[in-house]
Amino acid sequence: MQRRDQVDAHSVGVLTVIMIVSSLIFFFPNLMTGVAGRDAWLVIPAGIPLIALVVLGWLRIYYLPGLTPLDRAARSPVLRIPTGLLLAAFAVYHAGIVLGETVGVMVSIYPETPAVVFHGGLMLAALAPAAYGREVIARTAILLAPVMLLAGLGNLILVIPRNVDVGQLFPILEFGWSRVVAAIPLVAAATSEAVVLTFYADGIRDPNRMNRALPLAAATCILVLTGATALDLAVLGPNETAREVVPTLATMRLVRLAPVLARVESLIFSTWLLGIFIKLALFTYASGLALRQGLGLSDRWHTPFRAATAGLAIAVALILFPDTGRLQYHLLNVWPVVGTAGLLISLALGLVRPHQQGPGEEA
Repeated sequence: MQRRDQVDAHSVGVLTVIMIVSSLIFFFPNLMTGVAGRDAWLVIPAGIPLIALVVLGWLRIYYLPGLTPLDRAARSPVLRIPTGLLLAAFAVYHAGIVLGETVGVMVSIYPETPAVVFHGGLMLAALAPAAYGREVIARTAILLAPVMLLAGLGNLILVIPRNVDVGQLFPILEFGWSRVVAAIPLVAAATSEAVVLTFYADGIRDPNRMNRALPLAAATCILVLTGATALDLAVLGPNETAREVVPTLATMRLVRLAPVLARVESLIFSTWLLGIFIKLALFTYASGLALRQGLGLSDRWHTPFRAATAGLAIAVALILFPDTGRLQYHLLNVWPVVGTAGLLISLALGLVRPHQQGPGEEA
């Protein structure tokens, strides 16, 4: 029997781009510049072999055979329960990071609004698409992606003519390869955020099309984040990019169209905020699903688990990331470790003999 919530391969590709780019485009340049200096724009290209290995691994382990992580671990409760709990915790942790990142940007634009209001509003907005399942999330992403792309291109066109100094990107490898290599764990952490999309693996109409969709999505992420980092460095310089917690927002603030549109960055960020809602919805959906399937419970538990994990994500954001200083420290020192561990677990599940769903089973 055909699943009711199937999606196209290109939808998963678009979701991959939104998942990795939507919030990281604001914070990632600062993190990489803090480690690699003016060579930060070389970090993601240097991480291409790692990204290629992960893409190939996920294709072989999940997307092409049509298996989710819980399908692979479902044969034994000894493996299924820890896998479900780990994946749920991974998704909740990253949802908390997204809340912390986004609120860090929003508070700088609207400083008079308490952070907890943003946390609650963002999560409520994300719960709506998550409640309707992964097909609705994918369809919404397809609608929002062109809007985000146009906003990004518009910002690029408006900033480049008057503010860019390409000379600030040189000399290349000023301190050798050591600093670039030291920043590679950040690339691993960013890549790991797409782990939750493996929950789409059993619902792709033509899995073979993922052979093209996933590498294309990875290439898009590489170009966008590398371009954003290079632009911030060329506009702000390496010192200011490392000092600014949200350098991309500082670059956006240089755009001035007219007195009535003096704060164009608010409009551009609001456009990208749509993608952040999708990212939060994916983490919320995946955490509830991983928890329910890991514990072997029926579908009726998905809604309460989804609500519970949303509340936990808000708690993570409030406790671990009360301000941008602690968020930045966490992203530099803890997030790469958690992200790398998530990647290793997702690839290690490829060693497990899979459990194929029966014809009447649903995720």
